[in-house]
Amino acid sequence: MKLLGDIRTGRFLRIMLYTEKQWIEEMLWQRHCGQSHEIYGSCNLECPSCHEIGFYGPRMLPHPLNPGDKITRMYRACKWCGLLQEAWGSVLDDDPRKGNPYKSCFRRHKKCRRGVELNLATFYPEGVPCDDCGENVEQFVRKDDPSFLSEKTAMDNMHRNIPRITIRR
Repeated sequence: MKLLGDIRTGRFLRIMLYTEKQWIEEMLWQRHCGQSHEIYGSCNLECPSCHEIGFYGPRMLPHPLNPGDKITRMYRACKWCGLLQEAWGSVLDDDPRKGNPYKSCFRRHKKCRRGVELNLATFYPEGVPCDDCGENVEQFVRKDDPSFLSEKTAMDNMHRNIPRITIRR
């Protein structure tokens, strides 16, 4: 099912709920090419929204590099188009969206010391004030910012010979 993202509202239209079972399947299907970009996403799973690879994948908290820590959150995210959707965990239980996809973004502070935050954050259509200077920060996704085009080109070149897995739900 194709997803339509609306940057003004931060919503994706016509997408089904994402379940814990689907998250487990994606964790088993994902593969990494050996390059140092695993933090972005898998090398073969295609984002159900923007259809790009290399930026999308199932994720969990705490990070998998802390194997002794108990998993508290299972979700999927695309660091190219901003798709974020919860599958399981306390965030899902407390969230009024209840598993519906939502828009995530990066934030850029133009007037203060914070610069660019490259952690995914929830997109707020009404804007978000900076904790330091109080002015609204710019919210953006990589696909809408030309400065990230070289990053996308490099990711495409790394993965041109890797078969894609398209998830249709």
